[in-house]
Amino acid sequence: MTHPRRSASPVLAGVAAAFVLAGCLPGAPAAPDAAAPDAARLDGTTRRDASLEDARSVPDVDDARTSFIRDVAPADTLTADGNFGDAPSLPFDGSTCAAGATDCSGVCVDEQTDPSHCGACGLACAGACASGRCLVTLASDQDGPAGIVVTEAYVYWTNEGSAAETNGAVMAVSLGGVLDGGVLATLASGQGSPTGIAADSANLYWTTEIGGSVMMAPLAAAGGTTGAPITLAYGQNAPTGVAVDLVRVYWANAGPVDGGGAVMARNLGDGGVVSTLATGQSSPTAIAVDPGALFWVDNDSVTTLPLGDGGPAASVATGAPSAIAADVANVYWTNRGTPANQYLDGTVLKASLGGGPLTTLATGQAIGAAITVDATNVYWTTRAMPAGGGTVVKVPIAGGTPTTLVTGQSPRGGIAVDATSVYWTSDNEGGSVVKVTPK
Repeated sequence: MTHPRRSASPVLAGVAAAFVLAGCLPGAPAAPDAAAPDAARLDGTTRRDASLEDARSVPDVDDARTSFIRDVAPADTLTADGNFGDAPSLPFDGSTCAAGATDCSGVCVDEQTDPSHCGACGLACAGACASGRCLVTLASDQDGPAGIVVTEAYVYWTNEGSAAETNGAVMAVSLGGVLDGGVLATLASGQGSPTGIAADSANLYWTTEIGGSVMMAPLAAAGGTTGAPITLAYGQNAPTGVAVDLVRVYWANAGPVDGGGAVMARNLGDGGVVSTLATGQSSPTAIAVDPGALFWVDNDSVTTLPLGDGGPAASVATGAPSAIAADVANVYWTNRGTPANQYLDGTVLKASLGGGPLTTLATGQAIGAAITVDATNVYWTTRAMPAGGGTVVKVPIAGGTPTTLVTGQSPRGGIAVDATSVYWTSDNEGGSVVKVTPK
């Protein structure tokens, strides 16, 4: 997670615009997918996003907590498909459509762009259909959305609020978003710049940089009322990224100066014992966990700490990492790139937990904002220059050619996946939460 408030570099300004997106659902609004996992996992574990970065100014690119370029893509031009019996949208001779078109019940359509047949005949996308995928704005006009996590029924995220005030919030909405009838719920208000967020099967966990707290609230609160959040730790030194496993919740204290950071943990259900796992860290931010080890990134390295035998922390790689994720086999991270190349020489890397050489999964990736993984692919967001160059990208875990899912984005520090879609936080539309389907 990056923290531009402690940076000294100028703001990289983008073009402010609105990008009105709506749902993609087959025919009628779809209910939440019951096949989705119980708790999509952040970068802290498989399918969880843990690259939690602030986005209101851009710091020195040499700081691991790089901020986010505000860039907005122009609104997609949508074409409405005529009713059956109307003139077809593309040439149709009664049996064969022109090249690039598909016969959908007697109408020739372009499934790559037609919002009534987005990716397949009859798959309705009320918003923007691009490259056969449907973009959905789940919530707009959010106050600095940062971290994000997805469960089988809801999307949760942190709104950082103003830099010097305790007006941040933790929010939730159903998977279809407000345009699908979902009600935007505020689960916690008055938070001091909340950034990282994680979830297990029962609870949400988040950090607040102002006040230095690690908080918890029940998942069941989404869509309704909730009791007061529980403070798991306080007096922490600028806590940022957060992750959770079956035993403990973990977080990174970025610290006020380089070398003053620490990695911390608290056992779940032990009455509040907080442990220091590593000190003297160079502003650690993003953090991830798998069943056997903890991982984090700081200004110039990726570090791992075994969880079972209490072994010492060890370097996985050096460079300029900015986001991290892990699963049971590998750890994955983004490298920002160099200023001499406008950061367009950034990379996505993985390292096997069993050892061996590093594997480069992608090159030419600018300032990776967030990264996550599912059983098949690695997903990440980029913040490219010039403005409007941000993307959402995936590549198979085993390697291959990366696929750009969405362009023209203004990603912030959160990304998550479920069985069908990719979700991320954005500067578009005054601060928004967005998804693309299919993933």
